[in-house]
Formats: sequence, structure tokens, C-alpha cells
Amino acid sequence: MPQLLKLLAKSPGLKRVSPLIAKEVLPCVRLTAKSARDGSIETGASKLGGLPDLPDASEWPSRDGAPLSFIAQINTAGLPKFGGLDELPPNSLLSFFYDVEGSPWGFDPKDKGGWRVLSSPISPANPLNRRRRPKDLADDGIFKTCVLSAAVTESLPDPYSRIIEELKLSDSEQDAYSELFEQLDLDETRGLHHQVMGHAEPVQNDMQLECQLASNGINCGGPEGYADPRREALEAGASDWRILLQIDTEENAGMEWGDSGRLYYWIKRSSLQSRSFDDVWLILQCG
Repeated sequence: MPQLLKLLAKSPGLKRVSPLIAKEVLPCVRLTAKSARDGSIETGASKLGGLPDLPDASEWPSRDGAPLSFIAQINTAGLPKFGGLDELPPNSLLSFFYDVEGSPWGFDPKDKGGWRVLSSPISPANPLNRRRRPKDLADDGIFKTCVLSAAVTESLPDPYSRIIEELKLSDSEQDAYSELFEQLDLDETRGLHHQVMGHAEPVQNDMQLECQLASNGINCGGPEGYADPRREALEAGASDWRILLQIDTEENAGMEWGDSGRLYYWIKRSSLQSRSFDDVWLILQCG
């Protein structure tokens, strides 16, 4: 992460807090999507859209009997190696699904079940097979296929995240940090924001507290949820949530999340360590 650390060191407006911010820098994997034919992509390769590759024992995820849409699959063995990525299950295929028809936003506890993440070990004893499209999956529930390429880069907390809020920046430091964040955004992402791990890039607001409250039964669709008396006991756990996968609106795949928004698959550190992908929580944000 030398480039970002150099930028921090060169920012006179952040001299006081640059060591604190440097501790919050996280590596991540940026994903770039390129249109492809599903048949041309190797079984088990990372991709957006098309049809999923799953072991025979795994059922296509559904909600109330209706199949969820396949969003992406990430081959962890094919990702660039760096410290922190080893938290993901090795030599595994992570498969991401979403209820496109219902389009849950994730602020309502009742949204649970509107997404699924499956983890499938990749080995000769557990062969993957490309599934056929379920007969009752609507046309708009199937996305165009894109092959994914991956590159390691650096990520900073969003300027309005809980992490930055806790640093108690002055107004001038907040302005300097926002400028640095925007500079990194322009330099590194250059457009779409598909990403594995690191810090999420919100379209609207920080999501960790929303994940914590909604996954524990509190509706966060209005201010009443954040004023719920249960919040005090739950709030400390918000920092345990980590972004697992962020998928942007992607024209090449025909993916549009709200008004040019993004899907965010979140997981608690403890759930990631125990490989409990049933505990993933999803948030949809758009402008």
C-alpha cells in the first residue's frame, strides 16, 4: 500500500491524523467485467451473470419456491494473494444470488432470504457443473455473461463512515480527507466499482450499523429503527461487519440496481472465520 501511504504523508491537511488513517487502509480486489460467451468461460472461473457452476449436491437457491437470480461467482484460488484475503475459504467458489423480482433493499429484517451466498470447495472429489436455467426463472432474472479480471489495490474508509467519524477530524481535516478519497477514487477505480473485501464504497451512507440492526430484527427503513431502544446493546457489533462483495450497476451484464446503484454483500468477521455464509446480509443503495 505504498502509493496511498505516500499520498497520506504528502497531505499537509492530514498531518495530525495521517498515522491514524494509515492504520485503516485495507487492501481489496477490484474486479473488471468484460462481455463473454458463457460457453467460453472455464467451469469455476470468476464471472458475472450467465449460469452458475455448482456441485451436484447444491440446489439452486430460491425464495418462497421462486429461484433467485445468479449474480456472480468468485474463485478464491484465482484471486491475487495479499494479507487479509486469506480470510476467505481457500480453493473455493463463492456464488452470489439475489431476488431480482422482489429487489430487497436490506433495511427490513423480512428481507432475509432475498439473497444467498454459497461456498463450494473446488476439488476433484467435488466437481462443479454448469447449471441449466430454471424453467420458472423470468427472462429479466438472467444476466449477460461477463468474465472478471482481478487486481489488488488499496481502499480507504468512506469520508462519512463510522471509522472516520470516530477519528474526530476538524472541518479542515475532513475536507482534506474527502479530497484525498476522491483522488484515490479517480486514480484507482476509473468507473465501475466491483470489489472483493476492503472498505465498501457507499452510494449513500455507511452500512455497518444498518446490517447489524436489520439482521437483529430492527427495521431501518426510517428514523424509528435507529431510535429503537435495542440499538444501544447492538451498536458495538456494527464494526464486526465487513464487505464481502460489492457489485456495481454493469451495462455489459445488463445489471441495473435501482437508479445506477450497487449491491453490497456483507458478512461478520466471526461468520467469515466460521465459514457461515448463511449469515450474509445484503444492502442495496442507489443515488
